[in-house]
Amino acid sequence: FDFIGINEHCTAVCLGDVSGKGLPAAILMANLQAAIRSQALLNASARECTERSNRLLFHNTDMGKFVTFFYGVLNAAENKLCFSNAGHDNPFLFKNGGEILRLKTGGIVLGFIENVSFEQEDVSLESGDIMLVYSDGITEAMNPDEEEFGEERLVEIVMNSKESSAWGIIDRILEDVGTFTRNKPQMDDMTLVVVKKL
Repeated sequence: FDFIGINEHCTAVCLGDVSGKGLPAAILMANLQAAIRSQALLNASARECTERSNRLLFHNTDMGKFVTFFYGVLNAAENKLCFSNAGHDNPFLFKNGGEILRLKTGGIVLGFIENVSFEQEDVSLESGDIMLVYSDGITEAMNPDEEEFGEERLVEIVMNSKESSAWGIIDRILEDVGTFTRNKPQMDDMTLVVVKKL
C-alpha cells in the first residue's frame, strides 16, 4: 500500500496484491509502486494512472503474473474520492448515514492484457464516512477449523466501531482476526487501509 501526496488538497491511496510469493512478487510490487508514483505526481486521473501502470507492468512482468489494485484520490477541497479498481476486492465505503457502498468501478487486474480501458468513479465524502480497503488475506484468514473470516465479520466490526479513529478500527479488525484464527499462521499477507473523513 502507499499514500502519495499529489498537491496540497489531493492524496492518492493505493493498495495492491501481487500474484505469487517471494522475491519475484516483491520486485513486481516495487515496479508497480514506482509506476504509480510517477503517474500520480504527473497529476494523472485515476483512470489514466491505472491504464498507464497496466501497460508498464504488462511489458515488465512474466506472462501469467498480475496485480489486483485499487487506486483512489482523496480531494479534501472538493470532499470527494475519485477511484479506479483493477480487479481488487471491492473496498467498502461506510457512509455516515448508514449506507454501505462497494467501490467496484474500474476494470481487470493489472499486467494481464496490454491495451485495456479502465473506468473511474467519483463519490462524495461527508464527515464520518469511512473507507476500508483490504487485501484478501483479511477475509480469507482461516481458523483451525478451516473457516474463513469473511466479509460479513469485517463489515460488522466497522459498523460497531464507527466512533473510533481510523487507527482504532484497524486495531480492532486485526485483533478480531487474531482471535478468530486463534493466531494460527496464515499463508497470505494481511493489509488494511482505513480512511475516516473528519
